[in-house]
Amino acid sequence: MSTTDIVVLTSAALLCVAVAIVAVIALQELRRPPLKGRLDDLLREVSAKKDNCP
Repeated sequence: MSTTDIVVLTSAALLCVAVAIVAVIALQELRRPPLKGRLDDLLREVSAKKDNCP
């Protein structure tokens, strides 16, 4: 096996790992509620806490 072969195989392996990591992150994001809805909920909570402060 030449050095070039090892470099190419290592690069391919790293690319596969990177794609797997991005896929896992993307699948986790798909399961979360939409960002707009989360922001609206957060704003409501913050405004409710402000109203309850002395």
